[in-house]
Amino acid sequence: MSFLSPRRNFHLSTRIRLKRLSTAADDGAVVGLHKLGLKWPLRGGQNLSLRYRRLEQSLRGKAALKGGAVLPSSSSPASIPSKLPPQYFYGLKIPQKPQTPASDECCMSGCAVCVYDLYDESLANYQEAVASFRDSLRATAVPESEWPIETRGSPKLVDNGRTVVQDAFDVLERTLAAKRQGTSAAVIQHQTKCWTFAEMYEGVRWVLFARR
Repeated sequence: MSFLSPRRNFHLSTRIRLKRLSTAADDGAVVGLHKLGLKWPLRGGQNLSLRYRRLEQSLRGKAALKGGAVLPSSSSPASIPSKLPPQYFYGLKIPQKPQTPASDECCMSGCAVCVYDLYDESLANYQEAVASFRDSLRATAVPESEWPIETRGSPKLVDNGRTVVQDAFDVLERTLAAKRQGTSAAVIQHQTKCWTFAEMYEGVRWVLFARR
C-alpha cells in the first residue's frame, strides 16, 4: 500500500504534463493558421459585402463581354441631357426657339393633334416670351445692341418658322376638307333623288290601284 501513492502522484503529474503539451500544440496550430492567413477553423461565416462586390464585378464583366459595352457604375458621371441648359442674360432667362418638325414627323393623314399644330402653339408661346424678355430689358435700360441676337428687332419680325412641308400640309388639309364636304353633298343629293323616285312610284301605284 505504501507503493501506491507515489504511483498515483506519478500518474497525476503525467496527465497534467500531457494536457499541457496538447494545449500548447493546439495553440501552436492556431498560431500557424493565423500566420498562413487562414480563418479561424471554428467560424464558417464570410463577409457578405465582399461577396456582393465580387458578384457584382463578375456580372458586369460578363455583360461587357456579351454586349460589348460596360454597364454604368454608381461612380460614373451622370449622362449629359440632350436638351440644352437654359441661358441667362442680366438674370433673365433667354427664350429658346422651338425646333421645326422634321419632314418625317408628320404622317400627312389629317390627325386631330398634328405635330405642326403643337409647333405653332410652341412658337406662339415663344413669341410671347420674347416680347416679355424685351420689355424687361427695356425697363432696366439695357442697350438693344447688347441683347442676344435672336431677341433683337420687333416681335412682328420674328420668323414664324413655316416651311414648304407645312404649307403643303395646309393645302392638303384644305383639299381633304373640300372633298369631304363634296362627298357629303353628293350623298345627300343622291338620297333626295332616290326618295323622289320612290315617292313617284308610290303615287303612280296608288293611282293605278285606285282606278280599279
